[in-house]
Amino acid sequence: AQLWLAAAASADVGEGVRLLRQARQSLEQGDTEAALVLLDQAYIELPFSSEEEFVYHERADAYAADGRYDEALSEYGKALNRPSAHRARFNSGVLQSRLAEQALEAAGVPLDPAGIPADADPAPLIEAIEQNMPRLQEARLQFMEALRLSAEAEARESVAALTERLDDLAEM
Repeated sequence: AQLWLAAAASADVGEGVRLLRQARQSLEQGDTEAALVLLDQAYIELPFSSEEEFVYHERADAYAADGRYDEALSEYGKALNRPSAHRARFNSGVLQSRLAEQALEAAGVPLDPAGIPADADPAPLIEAIEQNMPRLQEARLQFMEALRLSAEAEARESVAALTERLDDLAEM
């Protein structure tokens, strides 16, 4: 208990918020490594504060920008029990959906079932669909949870779009 009190007492929330802003600027300038260093410093200043959850969101954004998708999803996961859980769920859904669509595109799976060439070998298409359906289903679930937590139009549109995409993939 004394260690927890010492950490909370030595924290400087104002400094942590300043570091968060600097990290966001670094990220916007494309310097993910600098952003991650600043976010680590911000985390030290923000333990047990309401601003601590923003470190998770910013880290996730930095990891995603750097192509470190598993780490990004892990950081979004840390924010799921926080007041901004709707944002973490929505962003996690966006990332899951993007990764699945990239894999489907790389495998030649069209957006519309009518776009499958008549001479296409169905085996790799089916394999890609089967491998990525769980990720798209997870993305849809994250969007639905985001919508349940905060009725935002973006989440509603994302649920509808993913439902349509899942139906098209099932048809293929």
